[in-house]
This record gives sequence, structure tokens and C-alpha cells, in this order.
Amino acid sequence: MDVVYPLPENDTDFGITYPIIEYDYDEGSAIFGGYIANNKELKDKYIFGDIPAGRIIIADINNPLNSSIQELDVMVINKITDLYILTKSNRVDLKFSLDSKGILYVFTKADGQFKGLKA
Repeated sequence: MDVVYPLPENDTDFGITYPIIEYDYDEGSAIFGGYIANNKELKDKYIFGDIPAGRIIIADINNPLNSSIQELDVMVINKITDLYILTKSNRVDLKFSLDSKGILYVFTKADGQFKGLKA
């Protein structure tokens, strides 16, 4: 996930507003987005995910053309895992929500559980 394609030099001639990040179908299948993190570790990162695969992805919104998107690891009891393993399902159905304190929650429809991620 490290290829960033340049915009055409004359894009303003067409009045087009381009997305600031892209996630190609070569990488995943369906995007669920997202939130801008405001905690110290992920400050100004856009957090989104791939719904069926349960991949949680971040991108730098302040410098999108000079940075790649990155997948966040899921860690449970000090062990890196993934949402396929946690849900015991081949379709995670990832969802996000924020609470009133700005904590980002990661929901998985496959098992009805939620996992808290401070963002």
C-alpha cells in the first residue's frame, strides 16, 4: 500500500475535486470510513476500514500525497491477531463509531462484539 499516483498537472482546468486518499480494489473490496483521530499517537490520521476483511487502515490527512496508507495491527492480550481470527468468521463486517469522549470503537457485525480503540 505504498503507491501514490500523481494528479494531472492541469486538474484545476476541469474544476474537479479529487479525493485526498485512495484505496484500490487490488488492496480490498469495500471501504467503511472513517474518523480523524485526535489522540497523541494517531494525531491527524484518517482511520477507515475494509468492511468484509476487517482491516483497519490509517492515512496522514496533512500530507496525503507524500505518505502511504498503513494497516493497523489488532492486539489482544499483548498478541497481534486479526479480526478474522477474533470473529471466527470469513466476513468481519467492520463498523466504527465514536463516543462522546472521542474514543473510537471498532464493531464487528460477524460476532456482535466491540473493541475499544482510543483515537
